[in-house]
Amino acid sequence: MKKKKKRKYRRYKVNEEKFELSAETKKSILITFLIFFVLLSFLSVFNFAGRFGFWFEKVLKIFFGKVYLAAPFLFLALIY
Repeated sequence: MKKKKKRKYRRYKVNEEKFELSAETKKSILITFLIFFVLLSFLSVFNFAGRFGFWFEKVLKIFFGKVYLAAPFLFLALIY
């Protein structure tokens, strides 16, 4: 009876470089998203943001309750 050959599997090493952002870059990305939320919340509060604004206004009402009108100012304060 013939012996089975053992297969040798090669393990390929992948060069993984860590992708890190500087603190300034992270801060600027956060500020960009907050500006987006400020604009979207202002437009949705005054019914100018379309269908997405309608849903965003509902989300603001769920999180902030009756003071959902203050949400754009809170986002604006976070930017400062």
